[in-house]
Amino acid sequence: MKENITWPRRNRIDLLTPAEKAIYDAVQEVEKAGADVRLTESVILLSKARDLVADYVDEQLAKDNAK
Repeated sequence: MKENITWPRRNRIDLLTPAEKAIYDAVQEVEKAGADVRLTESVILLSKARDLVADYVDEQLAKDNAK
């Protein structure tokens, strides 16, 4: 049985905006740097930033689709 799963736009790398992709790439680079509490905190903050950008983008897309 096939399930019809729709992934949120923000979870698909191919649909990220340039700003979201830049933050995603920054997280990947920080992850490569090693293990340290400060690096973990950096990843958490970058992830929060990406979520905020994605919230904005999704809101704008919803407004555009409502027109």
